[in-house]
Amino acid sequence: MFAQQIQQEVERDLSARSGTERTEIARRVVTQLETAQLARDRIAAEHVARVLANDALQAVRLALMEGVKRSRFLPKDVARRIAHDIAGIAAPFLRVTDVFSEPELAEIALTIEQEARVGLASRDEVPAVLADTLVDIGPTSAVKTLAENQGAELTAGCLAQVLNTYSADKSLMETLALRGDLPTGVVGQLLSRISERAQEKLARTYRMVDFTSPVAVEARTLALARMIATVPAEQAPRIAANLRQNRELTPELILRVAEKRVIHFVIAALSLLATVPRSEVAEAITHRNDYDLKSICERANVGAHYTDKLIAELRTHDPDVSAA
Repeated sequence: MFAQQIQQEVERDLSARSGTERTEIARRVVTQLETAQLARDRIAAEHVARVLANDALQAVRLALMEGVKRSRFLPKDVARRIAHDIAGIAAPFLRVTDVFSEPELAEIALTIEQEARVGLASRDEVPAVLADTLVDIGPTSAVKTLAENQGAELTAGCLAQVLNTYSADKSLMETLALRGDLPTGVVGQLLSRISERAQEKLARTYRMVDFTSPVAVEARTLALARMIATVPAEQAPRIAANLRQNRELTPELILRVAEKRVIHFVIAALSLLATVPRSEVAEAITHRNDYDLKSICERANVGAHYTDKLIAELRTHDPDVSAA
């Protein structure tokens, strides 16, 4: 009864105020929250914040957010209301508030505006449970912010999800490559997705050997072939296109992939390099038509040496082109 009476008094008082006056009250309410000694004063301050968090004027809600975003005494229901406001208000609040637990932050990420998630991704510390959620639901801007944030805990599983979902986004891949805490396997996969300049920086960061040395080139080719062997067949054309853009779609790589019996990628690669339909490459391989296959390899600039090796490799097993 006591609390209800206070709430009614607060609502009557605020409803009689102008927008300018409510904005000024919103700026000062944090002081009341932090310094209230009596129960009546604390309840009144909390209800003032509660009413202003639902104010029709954006300026009032923005002033409230700026005032209370670092408060340890903000009621959780008011904090949730601010978190679910428009992104321009929610994001800066979610970037710094300490009201919520880690699981609560992950739960809130599911229901707030997409661009407000950028605020969560830019927190000084982003726990793994929150990072995993943001990578799962996006948007890309939030995932890129995570990649930039050295305080974000990106587990191996989280990084694998980023590579699988956003590999076509070269800007995001190059942002991820700037991190200093990547597992070796992720570093290897990034090599096929970033520019030469970014590759060089990645090599310096992780003290890798010279990319131009024969040993390094061979190691990188084998790593790429292993990565390609794990990629679903429907992604082969996109991966081949990315590799070609980065000048990594070499005859040596195509041969190494063929040795792993990943024929759908061989088809995608030769089709792209020779500018012929994938169905034409698949038919030449399926029917073991060496003449047509040599013609395709010639158009793809594979070279006679690798062409002979590739045809010999394809003869050693029954090629599965069903997914091509």
